[in-house]
Amino acid sequence: MDRGASNTLRTIASAPVLLVITLLASAVPILSVACPPVLDYPNHLARIWLLSGKVDEAPLSSMYAANWSQASTNIAVDFIASSAARIVPIGLVNTLLLLAMFLGPPIGAILLNRAISRVWHGWQIAALFLAWSTTAIAGFLNFQIGLAAALACAALLARMSALGGWRRFATCLVSALALLLIHPFALFFYAALGSGLILGDRSALPRSTRDIARHARALTPLALACLLPLLGLFLFAPTPPGVHANGATSILWSPLAKMIDPFRLAKVIASPVLTYDARMDLLILLPFAIAIGWAALSGRIRFHTGLLIAAVALTFLACLAPEEIGDASWIQRRLPPMAALTLVAAILPARRERDRTDQVLIAVIATTLLLRIGWIEKVWLARQPDFAGLGDALGSVPRGAALLVSRQDWTDAARFPVGRLMAGNPGLPVETGRHLVAPFAVRGGFFITTLFTVPGQQPLSVMPAWRSRSVYISSIPFVSRLGTDDPKDPYVRNWNRDFDYLLVLNADMGALPAYVSRDVTLVSDRGFARLYRIRK
Repeated sequence: MDRGASNTLRTIASAPVLLVITLLASAVPILSVACPPVLDYPNHLARIWLLSGKVDEAPLSSMYAANWSQASTNIAVDFIASSAARIVPIGLVNTLLLLAMFLGPPIGAILLNRAISRVWHGWQIAALFLAWSTTAIAGFLNFQIGLAAALACAALLARMSALGGWRRFATCLVSALALLLIHPFALFFYAALGSGLILGDRSALPRSTRDIARHARALTPLALACLLPLLGLFLFAPTPPGVHANGATSILWSPLAKMIDPFRLAKVIASPVLTYDARMDLLILLPFAIAIGWAALSGRIRFHTGLLIAAVALTFLACLAPEEIGDASWIQRRLPPMAALTLVAAILPARRERDRTDQVLIAVIATTLLLRIGWIEKVWLARQPDFAGLGDALGSVPRGAALLVSRQDWTDAARFPVGRLMAGNPGLPVETGRHLVAPFAVRGGFFITTLFTVPGQQPLSVMPAWRSRSVYISSIPFVSRLGTDDPKDPYVRNWNRDFDYLLVLNADMGALPAYVSRDVTLVSDRGFARLYRIRK
């Protein structure tokens, strides 16, 4: 190999260039599809679109209303994105939100690692492997952006270690206030990261009462900065988060036998890398894990002690966490990505020159990352016909109509095309396309029952005339629930009286029940989506 080619390879292998290349590659799937198969995100996008001014246009103005006073947290992303959508096309806002949701957390982990290591290094690309986590595939927009913001605020905290006590406390307080406006879990994550940073690198666990007192004094300003905004929220907010529509709070725990089930625990711990097919995800993960493990065992990398302790603590909490706290669900899936991001942010290169083995290991990580990007791209492209077919079917729904969205009953997950089911969700498989209809409803000017309007969380409400046909949040009912008394979706009781059209998602996975078929007329069949007119 001549000297010019050698220099070119050395330039590509340099950390900043490698980071830029892998980051751009990670953005390719997001930029190449009209809509990725992610669970809740289309619902969030529809709400942001409404808040950008669509809610003031007829006929949507008679169905929904912007109500910023009912939301006390989770509002920062809505406010910024809806304000931007008044200036730039919603398509651009959609792309930026998707980039922030998927790539924001790993970029935040890289920034935190840069703050504690003081250098750019090739191991930092490991964070990008976590771009496609269970919570990202679930489309948890505010949560994902909250993770990114918490990591960025922690990076700022790490760089301000030399500041005096009051200035550092003020920085923590401002960060805590901002994070609470994005998502409550962002504030919790910041507290965990800040605690790890304060414990410090290469510090031992407390061995005496003096050590305990020293750590307590160091952690007190951070604890106060995080608790004060929470206290203010629950004392002064008209509708605090975590309160159900009936005004009662609840904590739902799994049975003990389920909590200690090895398969469940393995799925919880692996959720930061699970997407659509657990076998493929773990197969691609294997060389990545071997490279990181070998580097750690051979002393080529080490971990920031305080952040490592925080990562272990978050993993432990994830295994013991309840399923729900108030209106917050999927708690067991929200903590593992925090632990994984903390762990990759804690990676520090050994204090010696990088040798050829280091370069090989980093090359293995980069290659594995590209394979993962290629897998995601393949799955997303395969699901675009579903999205296009749904748009064609909904083109027959007139403005002002009431559309009931439902899911086809099914029993065999193996029949589903890859990408239609999530691999990392708790419990039974979850269909990724359940909320795809939401942006079409905003654009088409028709009513759907299931836009997210949770008091305390979303600044959107349903107008009184439509309220009996809606719920604050829904997992979308199966067609077999139509005509029944369903406490989660009570509007299905009088479905054939209160709605004009019925949409069935994953319609090619089964057939309508006979009693439903008698009351509907097929309008459009696009495989994934079937639209029926309801006969009055």
